[in-house]
This record gives sequence, C-alpha cells and structure tokens, in this order.
Amino acid sequence: GLQGQQQQQQQQQYAAVDYQHHGRQAAQIVPFEFKSGRNYFLHRAQVSLYLMLMEDRYQQPCDMGLLWNINDGTSMQPVKRVHAEMATLMMQRNRLAAHLAGPLRVPPPMLHSEHQCSRCFAQDACAIYHKSVDGGTLESSGMSSDQWHGLTAHLSRTHAAFFKHWAGLVDMEEAGNRDTRPQLWAMRGEERERLGTCVAGLYLVGYDGLVDTPEGKQHCYSFTKRPPSTALLSERGQGRLNAEGTGCGRTGCAD
Repeated sequence: GLQGQQQQQQQQQYAAVDYQHHGRQAAQIVPFEFKSGRNYFLHRAQVSLYLMLMEDRYQQPCDMGLLWNINDGTSMQPVKRVHAEMATLMMQRNRLAAHLAGPLRVPPPMLHSEHQCSRCFAQDACAIYHKSVDGGTLESSGMSSDQWHGLTAHLSRTHAAFFKHWAGLVDMEEAGNRDTRPQLWAMRGEERERLGTCVAGLYLVGYDGLVDTPEGKQHCYSFTKRPPSTALLSERGQGRLNAEGTGCGRTGCAD
C-alpha cells in the first residue's frame, strides 16, 4: 500500500476549506502542500497521492488538495482528484514496488531517454547509484554525454566502492526493520517500549557539546524519562546519547 507522513511541518499541513457540494456548503479537510523552486508535474502527483492517504485515514471522501509554490509568485493551486491520473500513479507505484520487493531488490532499469532524464528531479542520485552500484556507463545510462559526465565525473573507483558498500549496508538495515516499521504508525510509544523496540517518553535536558569517544568526537546530549520540572535527575535516571544514537560518557538506562 501507500505510506506517508502527512503531518510534516512546512511540507504539508491540513486546511479546512468550503466548497459547493451538491448545492450546499460543506467543510472538507484537504492536504496542503508547500513547495519551492520550479513547478513540476510530480508536485501535483504527490498531492494526488495524499488524497488517497487522507481518505483512508479519515474514512471520508477527499476530492481536492491545495498546492502552493512559495517562490513563483502564483496563487494557491487546487489539485482535484482525476481517476485516470490516480490509476497511472498506482501503476507506476506497483511497477517500482515489484522491482524493490523482488528477490534481487534492485531498482528498475534506466529509462534511456535523454529528454526525461534531463528534467528528472532525481537525476543526481540516479546517476551516482547507476555508476557506483550498477557499474553503469554513459551508454548504459541513456543520458546525454554532458549530463552523465557532469553528474559522475567526480566519482573515482574508491568513491564508487565506498558508496556501494554503505548503500548495501543501509539496504540490509532497512530490510531488518521492515517487520517493526508498522509499529511507528499503529502503536503508542509505551506499547513499543514494552516490546523492546523503543525507549518512550524521553525529554532532552542538556547538551554537553563535542566529547572525545573511542569513535572520535561526537555530540553528546542528556535525556530523562520524566519532565525536568517535576523530577530531579538521578544517576540511574539519566542516560547520555550522542548524535549517532550510541552511549557515551556515563551511560544508564532511563526509567
């Protein structure tokens, strides 16, 4: 299915709007998307997908979204539900999912279209991935010579090997978290904590700056399980975490 985080700040918010519905005024909650930079048709496609997500979330029809590009000086654009566009988006989604969920878990092949690749918002990541992980070349990419070399000429063999290694590790970590990921959407923090998959109810109480650790200098923060205004920190109630999520300095398990 589709997943999305519709409550992201400054990315999309909810707005109540009035619209004429069968001769009467009615209120509807719609996705409200902010964008900057150039207008892309994919921005409208993103809002269209949010319509389906919000309809599933609130169990009520959601036929229109709002799109506002804050840099182009135009007014807010309504994005209406169009069945043919929705069907095309879901077909593309299913095509991509079939590749990523298959036994090899690899992206689909390159498009081999200079025109589409030159206008693609993901051309940087796509070219770097193709060269580093697929061992791709100008001929296999289908891009123009100027575009391909402009995006990948800085990559040495060492860079490509490094990227391929760590991209593979991230993919394995992502696969390992697949079973617990639905908990983020369906369970409260306290419930996940009882299962041992998170530490819930932490409050930030201090920042200790950069500290020396066996892994090098790292940012170190202090957390407590209870609000600082209602409880004093104790040796047992305080734990220190660095920016990478591992313990440093005096560590402990927060209650």
